[in-house]
Amino acid sequence: MLDAMNKAGELTDIASSVFSQLSGIVRTLDALTQIMQVLGDKDDADLPETKAELAKQLSLMSKDFCIFVFIDDIDRLDNQGIASLFKTVKTVGDLPRICYVLLYDRQVIAQSLHTVSADGQEYLSKIVQFPIPVPKVPSAVIMD
Repeated sequence: MLDAMNKAGELTDIASSVFSQLSGIVRTLDALTQIMQVLGDKDDADLPETKAELAKQLSLMSKDFCIFVFIDDIDRLDNQGIASLFKTVKTVGDLPRICYVLLYDRQVIAQSLHTVSADGQEYLSKIVQFPIPVPKVPSAVIMD
């Protein structure tokens, strides 16, 4: 009976910890939502202050907390959209506890980034910290 009570106590502690972390995540997501709404109304001069406050709030989160942002089909954007997206990622890419996963055709993006930089490959390498090239699938494998 005592063993069952100890296990029930352990489960209660674990559940309490999980709910506490979820509560923190919800508060952070609420704060992110509010900040994003405010960003639409802010002047560019206010953005560094807003970013600093967001970074402060995110750094207070548990070490296990991380937001993954997946952005796919970037190479389908026009040149202006690609440049804007990468400028945005460059601006907010250093926020704590946020990891961006960008999916694109490197040649298309590098060529497009020539509109904002003399060397699109170099510009891209300054933003993307850990590229993972995916090899082209041979036609024979597709046909099989």
